[in-house]
Order: sequence, then structure tokens, then C-alpha cells
Amino acid sequence: MPYCFECKGFAPGLIEICPECNAPYPKISSPVKGTWEYEDFTLQQHKDVLTEFPLFLQKINPARVLEIGTGHGGFSFLLRNSLNDMGLSEVPIKSFDVIERECYDALRSHGVEVSVQNLFDPSYSELEERELIGNYVQSPGISLVLCDGGNKRMEFNILSALLKEGDFIMAHDYAPDLQYFNEHIKGKRWDWFEIEDSHIEEACKANNLASFEEINFTDIVWVCKYKEKSESNAQ
Repeated sequence: MPYCFECKGFAPGLIEICPECNAPYPKISSPVKGTWEYEDFTLQQHKDVLTEFPLFLQKINPARVLEIGTGHGGFSFLLRNSLNDMGLSEVPIKSFDVIERECYDALRSHGVEVSVQNLFDPSYSELEERELIGNYVQSPGISLVLCDGGNKRMEFNILSALLKEGDFIMAHDYAPDLQYFNEHIKGKRWDWFEIEDSHIEEACKANNLASFEEINFTDIVWVCKYKEKSESNAQ
């Protein structure tokens, strides 16, 4: 989601002109590499996910994964391989995208349940498949929800309301704020910035979400939250 420095805001989609002020988005010349070849798939992540995400999965031992934004499949395949290496080949990964790609049949053959379906309404204000996704996330055991689709802030805000205690939700292309992104991330680690703390602050408070701090996800431009026990259940 591009950021317009004139309007100080974001706009959805892969577009070159801000729809609000008609200013062109800046062309960034950067040494940052945004894609990697991972086996037979393309990984659109910082390269350190190759070590940090397998470690994370070992720590939380998820019972299922929900991924919004399959992309070119590299990250989905990394998740599948990591779970398989842990002896968790039966843990399902449901991944959703709005465009069918040639690599998806290969992903499906490796045990990733790829669906070409937009789960959200056109305004990204509601989840259209609430029962389907709610039942999946609410099933026993830890659910891991990954927001990496076309509107990460709304994906996070909508899906975080479905979490049960102990579940995790994450979103990609994250920095705490624009200043942090400009000073520490852009041109150094990653050049894409779509979600910051202010976008998800209310959802975190409403859904009792806390930061997972055992791994420095900010360096690989992910935000990671988990649903804490409520005060009544903690007693």
C-alpha cells in the first residue's frame, strides 16, 4: 500500500499517483531486495524470515494457520516446510488470495490449502466469510493469523476480534510509525510500509492483545500480537 508524503496517508493497490492529491509516489532507489527464490517459489519477505519464523513456530506450536495473501507462495511454503520439520505435517494452513497464480497448484500438492477468494467486502470493513473463518480460528489449540493481503490494517482489525485466548495475529510491512520506518527500515531492511501501531491500537485494546517480544519481529517488518487471558479468567 503506497504512502503519499503530500497527504500523509496511504492508498490501496499498486498505483503510482495518489488518488487524493494527484501527487506521484516517490520512486525509491534502494539496495533493499524484496524478493528471494525459495525452492520453487518466490519469497516476498526479508531474508531473515528463513530463520526467525521457524524459531517462532517452534515456540508457539500452532494447531492451525490462517494466511491472508498467498502472493507467490514462498512464505506459505516456508511455513509448510517448517511445520513439517517439527513433525506437524497435519497442522492445516489455509491461505487466501484474490488472484489465481500458476504456483498455487504446486502449493496445494505440498499441503497448503490455497483458496482464491476475497474474504472481505469491497470496502474492507466486514468479513464476508465470518462463520467459516470464525469456526476455523476458534477451534481448539493455538491459531496463528497472518495478515499480508491488500489491506493489512483492516485485515488485522477485523480478524483480531475472532481470536481466542492464546491465539496469535501478525501483519507484514510493519513499522511502529513513519519516523521509525524512515530512520531504521527504509533503504536498509525493507522499502514497504503499510501498517503502524496507530492503525491497530484500538483493536489491540478491545481484544486484549499483547506484544510477543521473544523475537524481534520489527527487524523483519512484522508485528506480532497474542490474545492474553482476561482478568476474570486469569484469577
